[in-house]
Amino acid sequence: MSSLLYHWIYCLPFRDALLLILALVWVFRCLHRRWHSRRWWRAAIAAMGLLWVGAVAYFTVLSREPGAPSEFGPLFRSYRQVLAGGNPELLRSNFMNILLFFPGGLLLGALLPHRWPRWARMLTAMLGFGAMSLAIERCQYLWLLGNAEADDILHNTLGAILGAMCIKPYKEPVSMGKILILTNHSYMLYRFRTELIRELMKDHEVVLSMPFVGHEEDFMAMGLKCIETEVDRRGINPKRDLKLLNFYRKLLKAEKPDMVITYSIKPNIYGGWACQMLGIPYCANVQGLGTAFQKPGLAQMVTVMYKTALRKAKTVFFENQGNVNEFLNRHIIPEKKVTLLNGAGINLDAYTLQPYPENDRVRFLYLGRLMAEKGVGELLTAMKRLYEELGDKVALDIVGFYDDEACQAQAEELVAMGAAQFHGFQSEPRPYYASADCVVLASYHEGMSNVLLEAAATGRPVITSDIYGCREAVDEGVTGLLCTVKDADSLYEQMKKMALMPREERAQMGLAGREKMERQFDKKVVVKNTVDAVFLKSDH
Repeated sequence: MSSLLYHWIYCLPFRDALLLILALVWVFRCLHRRWHSRRWWRAAIAAMGLLWVGAVAYFTVLSREPGAPSEFGPLFRSYRQVLAGGNPELLRSNFMNILLFFPGGLLLGALLPHRWPRWARMLTAMLGFGAMSLAIERCQYLWLLGNAEADDILHNTLGAILGAMCIKPYKEPVSMGKILILTNHSYMLYRFRTELIRELMKDHEVVLSMPFVGHEEDFMAMGLKCIETEVDRRGINPKRDLKLLNFYRKLLKAEKPDMVITYSIKPNIYGGWACQMLGIPYCANVQGLGTAFQKPGLAQMVTVMYKTALRKAKTVFFENQGNVNEFLNRHIIPEKKVTLLNGAGINLDAYTLQPYPENDRVRFLYLGRLMAEKGVGELLTAMKRLYEELGDKVALDIVGFYDDEACQAQAEELVAMGAAQFHGFQSEPRPYYASADCVVLASYHEGMSNVLLEAAATGRPVITSDIYGCREAVDEGVTGLLCTVKDADSLYEQMKKMALMPREERAQMGLAGREKMERQFDKKVVVKNTVDAVFLKSDH
């Protein structure tokens, strides 16, 4: 090895030639990155390739006298001699054979389609230049110009492979005809993604695949093709999930989309797998982690499923940094695939600032599904205690539907006491925001709470859990108050503080919340950032 180093240091012409070639490769790659889509540049590469082939043919075959040894053909010796420093000429000759075919691989790699991965470029170089080297050696043998050397072919081919490896695949900004959106809830898609869909429809055909649970007729009225899809949102049934995977695979074959955008865990995973099977680009949206990552056995399984499903995703959208950290810490995706958005954003034209109400009591509002994961148990417990202390000075309005029997029993008890009023599910929530003094959401986990964004945009202070997905929507003490998650006592203290606060102070909190929405959560900005990530973000 010391002898090998000696020859490298003191063989100045050879060393300088190699350094010059590396410098030229760097310059070539920089130019190719800039001009790889230009026709004149590709024509220049093709011309350089033809000149190189001619030069190789001349120097290895046509310029040699009959019976002369091959100029670059080393004697077939053991590499042990090279490493021992016993045959420096063999070392020089082997390297020269590699360098001879290196430019060819470089030029071939630049000529191949931009989307070809490195392994495809290297394989093409191996087959193409291996055959070329074999043909040259065969001509030498037939024309009595020298002996055909097996190691010549090996080193020539290796040089071509190394050259092809130097060219990274490049992808231009995507221009797509058809976009397929996979989701598990038509109602939620309409409520929070209509503006994005309208933006996509300006330049693309958009197709929706989803369970029909509301607003599907509104989508159809917009001119969208809607495909009813059965998705078991919560169950873990392998048979049903395999059926969903097969459905997505057939759907992709039939629709032939140019890009797929998925929302929620099952479309993310099974839609991602189906896209990988068919080589279709896709982007995924993680709108929250739910309970999947909180149960040890289930967490490991979901981690593996997500890791395989998102392996080839163009980008993965997140709504809070906590979810990003979870995916990075579990090595599900690399950081370069992350796109962090401010939730779905809030339509400031639809949710306008409303005058602060002059209620005869402080009215708290809960809007959403009545289930334990939304902190409803803690809210009802805190409200009961607050009502027992302050009486008719406070009230709770409940807008939503029951999703938990225990929560239903608690809510019905508060209604019977006169502390709460149950309004059921409402398709239009804005009047309830407008009549509320404060909106409460004590959720255990969120992607980015749309309820908090809507409440703040309306000009209402909020009380919410100090967790990712909730705290981002609140400036503590300025636009609202934060409580400890899963802590009814902490929630009670914050609700009591809000109830005893002067009306003018609560109204000022609401105005500050509106200003925060205008600064950070404007849906127009979120839509633009989403579209840019889908169509412009580099895969590398």
